Amino acid sequence: MKWVKYVQLVDKHAHMRRQKTVFVPKIFYVKIQHFIVICLPANPALGLEAPSYHLLCTMLPCKIANTTPAGHHYFNATSAMEVIDVSCIEGSVGRVRNARIGGWCVIEREGIYRRLDLADDDELEWEADVALVVDR
Repeated sequence: MKWVKYVQLVDKHAHMRRQKTVFVPKIFYVKIQHFIVICLPANPALGLEAPSYHLLCTMLPCKIANTTPAGHHYFNATSAMEVIDVSCIEGSVGRVRNARIGGWCVIEREGIYRRLDLADDDELEWEADVALVVDR
């Protein structure tokens, strides 16, 4: 599956219960396992006037073991499976095995290579054709 980078807001003072909650963005590197589509029915109490679909994914977060002064992140294991909203994903990342250290180095992709390829080209072309027919 794909390795991606996502950003989540985490409580800066989570370990101090009496402190005021302060959310800060934190970057995570994860391996996507599965995609889940959830349909929430219309519910005015929740502010949903019409049914809405949400795309979630299960993933395995990397346990970052070391970060170099140049900003390269190394990991050698993943943690327990978690579920996130796909809209949090920023882009795909690569990884390179480092036998000397015994772990993996996360490589952030740039430009067009950062774009996620979650569907194959034939499926995207079919969706584009359907959209053109509907718009006419």
